[in-house]
Parts: sequence; C-alpha cells; structure tokens
Amino acid sequence: MMIISNLIIFTFIICFIIDVSEFIDSVKQFLIKHVLKMNLKPEDLMIKPFDCSLCISFWFNIIYLIIIGKFIPEYIFIVCLCSLLTTNISDLLYWFKDLFVKIQFLLNKLVK
Repeated sequence: MMIISNLIIFTFIICFIIDVSEFIDSVKQFLIKHVLKMNLKPEDLMIKPFDCSLCISFWFNIIYLIIIGKFIPEYIFIVCLCSLLTTNISDLLYWFKDLFVKIQFLLNKLVK
C-alpha cells in the first residue's frame, strides 16, 4: 500500500511542478532567451517529456518501480492510471487554490 500511495503522491507533486507552478514555462523562457536566442513564446517550444505531466509522471514512476524492485504488472497498471489522471489532478489542484481564494475573500469580507 505504501508503494501505491508513493505513486499517487509523486503524481500530485509532478502535476504541481509541471502544470500549476509554471516552472517549466520559466525554464523554456530562459532557453528561448539565452540559449536559442529566438523570438518565441514558451508555449511554442515543446520539450517533451519535460513539459508534459502525463509523460513525466509515467516515466518517473516507472523508474521508481525499477529502483525499488517492484516492476510488476499491478504497479505498472497503477502508474498508467495515475498518468492518465494527471489532467484531472492538475484541475483538482487549481480547484483547491480557487476554493482557498474564495474562503480568503469571504474571511476578508467578514473582517471588514
């Protein structure tokens, strides 16, 4: 059960880094400006698998299973399922953020 929870936690962390934090867009902007020296928008530059939460979560979790010696069909299935749900997980993270903004707004209204 610990392995499954780790796979889910890793997927949430990856979704946060790739989709929510915009870290990858910052890296792409740096590459465009300083390395490629081109006039592009970050979304015009694709650096798969690094800008794809599905891809990164799949490969990261597969490597994790190999490292811990648990590369078996049951866990590979869980990895595929987690990877498939990355869009939903990212949306859930945004939903939590929006919920906290709404709560903060309501609290600010109450204080004033």
